[in-house]
Amino acid sequence: FLMGWHSGGHDNEYPEYRFDTQMGGRKGLCKALKDVSDKGGKVLLYIQGVQMNSNSTFYKKHGRKVSAKDIHGHEYRDVWNYFGEGTLLQLSARQFLINACPSTKEWQEKLIEETVRAGEVSPAGYFFDQVGGQPCYLCFDKGHPHKPSLAMGPARASLFKRIMRDVRRKNPDQAVACEMICDAILQFFDISQPTWGLGEFTDPSGTVTFFSEMFHYTFPEYIHTLNIDNNDYNRVNYASTMGYRFDVSINRQRGTLAEANPEFVGYLRKMSDIRQKYNRLLLHATFIDNEKFTIDNKSLVAKAHIYGKELTVIVWNNTTQSESFSLKVPGYV
Repeated sequence: FLMGWHSGGHDNEYPEYRFDTQMGGRKGLCKALKDVSDKGGKVLLYIQGVQMNSNSTFYKKHGRKVSAKDIHGHEYRDVWNYFGEGTLLQLSARQFLINACPSTKEWQEKLIEETVRAGEVSPAGYFFDQVGGQPCYLCFDKGHPHKPSLAMGPARASLFKRIMRDVRRKNPDQAVACEMICDAILQFFDISQPTWGLGEFTDPSGTVTFFSEMFHYTFPEYIHTLNIDNNDYNRVNYASTMGYRFDVSINRQRGTLAEANPEFVGYLRKMSDIRQKYNRLLLHATFIDNEKFTIDNKSLVAKAHIYGKELTVIVWNNTTQSESFSLKVPGYV
């Protein structure tokens, strides 16, 4: 997905997404997306789904009214930093993002308006940041049409149900994606990016575990991606084992494959080719975790996927040495 495609740049002037004249404006972006499409690629346009900046025109006009408030009447604000520069510079250049209350009419209409605007350049879809798992803050603004505890969840679900419906009516082939995972919200999205370590990856050392298998088994219909940085062979292998899509994020989304280790890029290509060749079994099958088979080596990671009457068992050796194993698949072999 493409971030910073609008005039304000990433994490700036939200929720305004005006086409940037320095990048060719609407026509320039439209042409760029078509060029990617002609080469077989697909581009999702980034939209911040829950937050706004105080320097945006929208905030100056509606911000105080639509922002979510704590019990003291303060706005909920977040600060996002990216590593790479010195500490002093970061302290002087931090972006403050203010959480909007999705129950407010102004916020709902603005997000729908900006989605329509992004659609003018015919992207392959849209990526809404933070929507799938951002905290459901209690909002105590008495001017909003909700109880404090019901400010976020129901309104967010209703809003993105509407956005998904509108997108489908205009272009059934466009995808709608979001960051983070929450089963109540993901029903209105095609793809989720669980984000950095939140519920999507089990550290091979066994020292850090999340609930990836449980969630994927319970809701196998949801398509998840996995962030993969340069030389991160473990994540490539884990995504392949689980049936997750590759989300290649070199230098935390600030680099390209051209800057990555050529050997690692070759490995990514090899794994991608295998998955495309057997996509029915490796990408479109249903994840059933450790059911329908047994393996006698517990040092290995083994996961099963079923597609109709066909069963695939993927075995990953995430140790530092060669391992042997015996696999039994009753009723299939």
